[in-house]
Amino acid sequence: MSGLYVGLNTIDLQFLVASYPLENSKVKASNNAIATGGPATNAALVHSWLGGEAVLCSPIGEHAMKEFIWQDLTQYNIHVIDPVYGQKCDPVFASIITAQDTAHRTIYSYHPAFKSTRFHLPENLFSRHYQSVLTDGFYLPLLKQMLNNKLSYEKLILDGGSWKEGMEEILDYVDIAICSNHFYPPGCNDTNEVIRYLQSFKINQVIITRGDEPVLWHSGSQLTEIEIHKVNAVDTLGAGDFFHGAFCYFYNETNQIDLSVTKAAEIAALSCKHFGTREWLVEEISRINI
Repeated sequence: MSGLYVGLNTIDLQFLVASYPLENSKVKASNNAIATGGPATNAALVHSWLGGEAVLCSPIGEHAMKEFIWQDLTQYNIHVIDPVYGQKCDPVFASIITAQDTAHRTIYSYHPAFKSTRFHLPENLFSRHYQSVLTDGFYLPLLKQMLNNKLSYEKLILDGGSWKEGMEEILDYVDIAICSNHFYPPGCNDTNEVIRYLQSFKINQVIITRGDEPVLWHSGSQLTEIEIHKVNAVDTLGAGDFFHGAFCYFYNETNQIDLSVTKAAEIAALSCKHFGTREWLVEEISRINI
């Protein structure tokens, strides 16, 4: 099941603490982890983990952490395309605090100014056909360059974790929008307004995730609530990203949105049972009925 993921990669440094720290305090963590992250990257990770062919197109460039990023991604059989290969870039860092008492994560990230507009894309990116392309809304000029070069694909899927500046420029291409309940385009204040906004771009398949509440699926004028499996969460970091990657994998396989949502929600829930974004990949693989 071939999926192309276009967007952000980060270096995540994560700490597990008993509760969220007070201001001006020193806290000893009970666990920590370091790994690559970012919405598109995590989605590609789970797509490959499930057995599909995942291609990640994300700017990496030249910096001190380059080898760490490449090694971490390729060990999970993700084919990486770096459109700024050889160019000097700064990595994107994220620090994450996960509180054991709530299982919620708080993310601090720094996105250095991305100066490059020179994207070098290999010919084989355009010589093949992808079942799905997912964009997380980062590096929109990169995605637009791909679309203008006649990228061959069946469905373009939007990861609407949050609204990104300029996102309206690619909505005419989107076939399926998967949005969190924190996704608010300009002028939108509630779910109904978000749906109407997206449908004005002819996006008739809109999926809204709501944490551990049922997923809302809007297909044209029809609304369906899809129940999800609940677990005792330890850490929610990456759960939404894993949902998106699993959805792409299962939708490519079945072409059924309701089944794909159900399977993706199961994957996301399993990831929440473990600290970090890697431990669950080992612990839960035997429990996935794929």
